[in-house]
Order: sequence, then structure tokens, then C-alpha cells
Amino acid sequence: MDSDPRFDQAPVQDSERRHGIHYPRMTSRLDSGCRNLKARLSYEGYSTTPNTLDWLYGVFAFLMWVIQV
Repeated sequence: MDSDPRFDQAPVQDSERRHGIHYPRMTSRLDSGCRNLKARLSYEGYSTTPNTLDWLYGVFAFLMWVIQV
């Protein structure tokens, strides 16, 4: 009796699974760009725009983490 080929594969170890965001250069540049823009807008006296930018970046980073692009 032949076994199902799906069950012949060894299980994937935790260390082999994808963890976190795999584009550190992109995310670090995006993070530093958002932080610099937020600092500049705060220095110029804006209060709503930097907070909105911070929220948008947080949502983007969370979605990147959930999707694990």
C-alpha cells in the first residue's frame, strides 16, 4: 500500500519558518524617514499630522508583521 506523499515530508522546524519582516533595509529606512518627518512636523508646531503619521506607520508595520511579506 502506497503512502500519501504529503505525509512523507519531515515537519518544518520552528527555526526554518519565516519570522518577522525580511526587508530590514527597507523597514529601517522607512522607519527613520517617518521618524524624521514626524520630528520635523512636531518642531514646526503641528500636532495632529505627526500623530496621524505615527498611527499610519504603526498600522503598516503591524500589517507587515501579520502578513510576513
